[in-house]
Amino acid sequence: MSAVKRKLKTKTLVKKCEIIRKIENGVSNKEASDKFDVPKNTISTWMKNKQKLFEALEEVSSSSKKLRGCDYGEVDKAVLKWFSLQRSQNVPIDGPMLKEKALQFAEKFNLTAFKASDGWLDKWKKRLESTQGFTV
Repeated sequence: MSAVKRKLKTKTLVKKCEIIRKIENGVSNKEASDKFDVPKNTISTWMKNKQKLFEALEEVSSSSKKLRGCDYGEVDKAVLKWFSLQRSQNVPIDGPMLKEKALQFAEKFNLTAFKASDGWLDKWKKRLESTQGFTV
């Protein structure tokens, strides 16, 4: 006897928040489960974490599907503040400058494990695009 595996269907944060709002407006968990093809226990988990979901929706891109925390948020914020100040003064900034500044901030915050890698820089740029609306 073999079990039938269900196909995982990940919903975006926008869709999750839409479903939560419908439930708050009177739709039952069962009705929402049937209508949106989501297990009831998943909807219950969303309801339990609705505050985090709504906060995340305000902070991230609308295509995001999972809540992922940023490991070095204080470095990201400091680099963004520095970047914005430099950009307002029309100072040209490139990737190596951003990575060097990030390392300086990480040292200032005693974050010894932080690596200003190309991957960090790419993700920082994507976060900047989705939250601030401009590109580097």
